[in-house]
Amino acid sequence: MCRAALACLLGVLAGAHAAHAERPDISEAPKTAVRVGIGGGLGVAAINAADVVNVVNSTPGALEEAPTFKMAAEFFGFVSVPVETSWVIKLDYGYALASYNVEVQYEAAEYTLSAHLPSLIVQYVIHDAGLYSLKAGLGGGYHWGTLHVQYSTINREYTASGGGIVADLEGTTALGENLYVYLGVQLRWELMGSLLDANGNRPGVSVEDPSLHWFGAGARLGFAYLF
Repeated sequence: MCRAALACLLGVLAGAHAAHAERPDISEAPKTAVRVGIGGGLGVAAINAADVVNVVNSTPGALEEAPTFKMAAEFFGFVSVPVETSWVIKLDYGYALASYNVEVQYEAAEYTLSAHLPSLIVQYVIHDAGLYSLKAGLGGGYHWGTLHVQYSTINREYTASGGGIVADLEGTTALGENLYVYLGVQLRWELMGSLLDANGNRPGVSVEDPSLHWFGAGARLGFAYLF
């Protein structure tokens, strides 16, 4: 899954390189921070979901342990609205997906973590030269996620929800008058609560009250369209 996301990211880079020769003259480029924008793309992140790892490692008959940090694929989209030349409000949505698979006797146990991560981020414009810009922001939102567990005769889904905090740094560089390449990095602190199934049961054999808390750092690549 993460390999597929990386392949898509490389494809975006190739397209950006091909369009590089058509960039507008810098003297004609309007400031980006005063323009409403939309965008989206793909990302990858290393996440440390300690309770999920403990649940995976408590699988009966597990022959291996899950890594502390796991690579997750992310699909994202955003809308940015300028407040003034130095401040921007960004409505950001990310969908994260990670798989924790461990070998047990005669089969594999599959744990799939997915999360919806809508956030409101306030950004400060560090630099805006028209053809390129750099912004830093801080925000958060109410997030929800799922841990799907499948092995042997078990096929269950556990959900959790709660707050999350995100810090981001993003840059854009022009491909044309309205189209820009988007590059970003993010740090996330997810505080989603207890994982429970529809009957109120918790996952894991020896894990007390597991949650979807996690810390993660990731990179994003995509396109932005500025009006």
